[in-house]
Amino acid sequence: MIRPGKAIKTGVLLFLLLFVGALGLGCSCFMAATAEPPKAAPAPAPVVQAPPAPAVDYGKIDAAASKAESAASLAEAAAKKAEMAAGKAEMAAEKAEKAAEKAEAAANKAEAIFMKKMKK
Repeated sequence: MIRPGKAIKTGVLLFLLLFVGALGLGCSCFMAATAEPPKAAPAPAPVVQAPPAPAVDYGKIDAAASKAESAASLAEAAAKKAEMAAGKAEMAAEKAEKAAEKAEAAANKAEAIFMKKMKK
């Protein structure tokens, strides 16, 4: 036999549990519907690829090397010519110095002769 007092308490308790469950379900649905969309993670920076390396033109490299070699040989020849010219200039300076010494000696002789003639 069902006792009416206990049945009412059980009914009220079940009603309260149902109400709390419905309230919880309603709140969770409401929160899900009004929630802001999740923020997306920042997009990774795009990967910049280096341009492909240009093809090596060995012909141009060889041509540049031969031009450099010829320029070096020309510079070497010019250096030798400059060295020879410097040697010639040094020899000419020595000759000029000797000529100046001879001219000074001749001037001294002429002065001595002039002084002798003046004393007479």
